[in-house]
Amino acid sequence: MNPDVDDRVIKPNEARMAANLRFGASTEDTNLSGGTLILGNALLPFNPPTGFNRVVGVYADLESRNVFFASYNNNGDHGLYRINGETNAVERILFGSWLNFQKEDDYNVSITGVGGNLYWTDNVNEPRVVNVEKGIRTQQNLTTDVYPSPPIPWHYAQIKRPPAEALRVSQLDKGQVSKTFLNKTTIDSGLQYSYYYIYDNGEESRLAPFSAVSFINFKLVLVIPDSEYFIITNTYQVIKTVVIVVRSGNDGVWKELAYATTDGTAPVPQVYTFPNVLTSIKGAVSSDITDARFDSVPLRSKTNEVAQNRINHANYVLDRESPKLGFSAKIGWATDFKNSDSSFTAKAELFELYSFIPWGIYTIGIELVDEYGRTIPVSNGVDVVAPYMKQQFTNSTGTNYIVGDLIQLGQTNSYNNVTVTNYNQGDVNSEYNLISQFNISGQIPDWATRVNVVRSKAKNISRVIQSTGYMFMWYK
Repeated sequence: MNPDVDDRVIKPNEARMAANLRFGASTEDTNLSGGTLILGNALLPFNPPTGFNRVVGVYADLESRNVFFASYNNNGDHGLYRINGETNAVERILFGSWLNFQKEDDYNVSITGVGGNLYWTDNVNEPRVVNVEKGIRTQQNLTTDVYPSPPIPWHYAQIKRPPAEALRVSQLDKGQVSKTFLNKTTIDSGLQYSYYYIYDNGEESRLAPFSAVSFINFKLVLVIPDSEYFIITNTYQVIKTVVIVVRSGNDGVWKELAYATTDGTAPVPQVYTFPNVLTSIKGAVSSDITDARFDSVPLRSKTNEVAQNRINHANYVLDRESPKLGFSAKIGWATDFKNSDSSFTAKAELFELYSFIPWGIYTIGIELVDEYGRTIPVSNGVDVVAPYMKQQFTNSTGTNYIVGDLIQLGQTNSYNNVTVTNYNQGDVNSEYNLISQFNISGQIPDWATRVNVVRSKAKNISRVIQSTGYMFMWYK
């Protein structure tokens, strides 16, 4: 190239301008060699859906020579496709109106890839991810290692939904349990349980809500609730592993207790039994899983890209706006609870999982949770004092108890004996059970799929272990 001389004096093999030409290194050394013509476009066989179609996002993987594109269709037949770098075949990865691509003049879907997965975001929908080969197998109607049908957005969300419900804790029979709260041993501190998911792309969710502190350590039975298991957990094409974890009391280090992985043809078990909990405890769980309530993936973003093998988002909205809701609470003897929004159904069985220490000071508040597990606090909470226990009362069999005695509880409770002066847990219908009454007022937003009424651990100096977390839940 020699654009500096006049056309009349240009030498042979020189040119003032060139189009569709590139220079490359010679095969012998790194010096620039002759020019090579850039090949033009070639028409590939592709039958787009009926209607108006527009490419709204493109990503080229230079290593694999594959090209990916997102296609908008005015009939809702949106698609995510791969142009195979070896065969030039156009292969469909995802398809359907649920992709919710938007028609705009400019590219509005940001696509990137790493590790065989394709990540995309469009500032409208949740940022999403798909395993390319698995998506193509699904579109080819194969049956091994495919996505569930019909597609549900959480199957493809970049944010990994944590379990929404706490494990149910019970015992095969009466067995051995701790009989005092005053010693500081592992057993007498109580044990608290949770679990998390490992998804098909190897990413982990955060922890489920914690169980109440339990004093069962022999013949323990942990059950994933039906409403969680049969809707979410048994989606074995997406959720590959369930990890059960345990900690001492409500402030110990979370450790692995059980690890169940699907074989790809059936879901993981719903019920987990441990002859002796203490002999089953393994190593500590990563703080990346235990220290956050939900993934830090934004609610929506304009772009995502790979840097240092991580997905980074730009121009994003991290959380939902917190609505204005009114809240009041009190603790009393066998009072009922109220909820002003009838569109939510109370999980009443959680009553028996939590109770209060007389004279304990608790902070009680509410938070909203979306379908992906994002938790939005909407109340700073109110401080509530539990009243002191009556001096004497009679149980259902006519036996009189006074302060300081042990109350014998039924097998459905977490343990068999409790000290009257420190703790009272029993049937919600018993007038001697300390429970909470609260009221919620205001408009709950449509995005909220769950309302949690939560409490802190007691602010007093009692050594009795407190349950930290969820008291009651509502689901739409």
